[in-house]
Amino acid sequence: MRHAVHAICAIAVLGTAALHAQAVPGLTMKMRLSVDSAGGLASNTTLSMETAGDRMRMWFNGAGGSPLEGIYVLYDGSAGTMSTVLPASRQVTVTRMEDLAGGMMPIMKMALKGDAAIDVADRGAGDAILGRATHRYHLSVAYTVTLKLGDVSCDRVVTQDEDIWSSADVTLSDGLHRAFRNALGGSFSMLDALKVNTMLHEKIPGLWLRSSGTTTTRLASGSTETVKGSAELTELAAAPIDPARLVPPKDFQILDIAAMMANIDPALMAGAVSDATRAKLCGASTGTN
Repeated sequence: MRHAVHAICAIAVLGTAALHAQAVPGLTMKMRLSVDSAGGLASNTTLSMETAGDRMRMWFNGAGGSPLEGIYVLYDGSAGTMSTVLPASRQVTVTRMEDLAGGMMPIMKMALKGDAAIDVADRGAGDAILGRATHRYHLSVAYTVTLKLGDVSCDRVVTQDEDIWSSADVTLSDGLHRAFRNALGGSFSMLDALKVNTMLHEKIPGLWLRSSGTTTTRLASGSTETVKGSAELTELAAAPIDPARLVPPKDFQILDIAAMMANIDPALMAGAVSDATRAKLCGASTGTN
């Protein structure tokens, strides 16, 4: 009996060692996000992240009872993909970041019109965040996005003023750096900003630990929407990461969104766009530019 107990203990120890051997060096992070729009829509939430190598996992905290409960997002910097894992339905939706930036659905396409005007002002040393030295920058951006929504086309003019606190003490791969900045861009309009955020990757070195600013979007009708946003890392630590947490579960159904959308008749999708949706995204415009 004693030998059996010893054998079981030995197996348990070896199993635990094997699990730890599988872990790889990485980072765990938590980010506080705050968004406040002129229309009265405000949100405050916390985003958790785990990253190792070229991969990152993100999920929202405190999502119990909400549609986001249990859902998490995986970024693969090498492949340039974003996978949304839906445990309740045992499915994974996979999109390519380049498709997302341009509007991957036939019902909606987005394209940067011309070049973005980007001005970066160096404000010198910033205050320490989480014990790490930072450098502060002021970012001014202006760009135009052409939005094609079904049979309607219009331009959205976006201007942004943002203060950035960046640290050179933390290193991520290029792909993950862009993914992180897309998540950090609390004052950005997400779809509009993906390509612009990629441009900013080389403009401001280091990892953004805090951002705060305002984004104003002028619609085709001339009306404007203003969003104030801030984001700040509240936790950042080196930690061993289980690589299995950074890839989709093997027994889940994989749904390639771009492939699915390619098989949908654009004319059929265009007919599904309501006048209210057209008015919201393109102002009062109902014609084609």
